[in-house]
Amino acid sequence: MKFICKQLTINDDADFGCTIEFSDTIDKGQENQSVTDLLNPKDKYFLVQRSYPEDFDEDDFYHVETTESDIELSYKDKLYFELNPERVKIRMAYDVITIGLNLEPEEYKGLKRIINKKFKDFIVLLKD
Repeated sequence: MKFICKQLTINDDADFGCTIEFSDTIDKGQENQSVTDLLNPKDKYFLVQRSYPEDFDEDDFYHVETTESDIELSYKDKLYFELNPERVKIRMAYDVITIGLNLEPEEYKGLKRIINKKFKDFIVLLKD
């Protein structure tokens, strides 16, 4: 899978979890989309999510979703990110995803910060 990211979305909710999404389209809402487009989207995206447990003795849950891969990861699997402001290469369970980026310095710092803070047990940042 390979695409250029046009929209980077980071949602960090203290109660529910944290999500990072790379998308090849800019979200314009669903009001102007046809039923066909809603049922058969052509957009490409890569999403990684950390959900916080409801009970104290439960572990965090990590979820990966992408438009072009049906990879199921176990709790032992890790993602390996080769990250720089121009691209991210993601290695996971027999698959490599390359996403072109065009990030401002502050966006890049924010992405690295959230990965290091919220995803440090699941995502390994590699030197590029």
